[in-house]
Amino acid sequence: VSLRLKRRLFDQVMLVRRLEEEKIIIIKEMTQHYQHLKKMLDKLDRLLGETEEMKIQDSPRELTREGHKGLYCFILHKRHILQQKLAAVTSTYASVNTDPSFFTLEEDVEEESEDDNNSSELSEEEF
Repeated sequence: VSLRLKRRLFDQVMLVRRLEEEKIIIIKEMTQHYQHLKKMLDKLDRLLGETEEMKIQDSPRELTREGHKGLYCFILHKRHILQQKLAAVTSTYASVNTDPSFFTLEEDVEEESEDDNNSSELSEEEF
């Protein structure tokens, strides 16, 4: 067998391996993106609940009635936008990915888990 044929065969095998590695990386990134959007949606849901609790408590030091309404509408609007984005991402990723367990939330998000657990508030960048 010629050296040229061996080289071509080796190149083809390495190409397939690189493609498989890239597929794993892309699927991992897609999973992390989906999980991030879900966590943001959960945070907005918690903020909506907290806003409702603030309205019920009606503390004199808290926001005015108009302030509560504005805050609630703002969070509701951001939640709606995020739900639309999540729906688009879900349909896009579902059509690309072949693994049915893709949308199961796993607890192995590496970089985000510590930051998200320590901060219960949304930053201005996330809005």
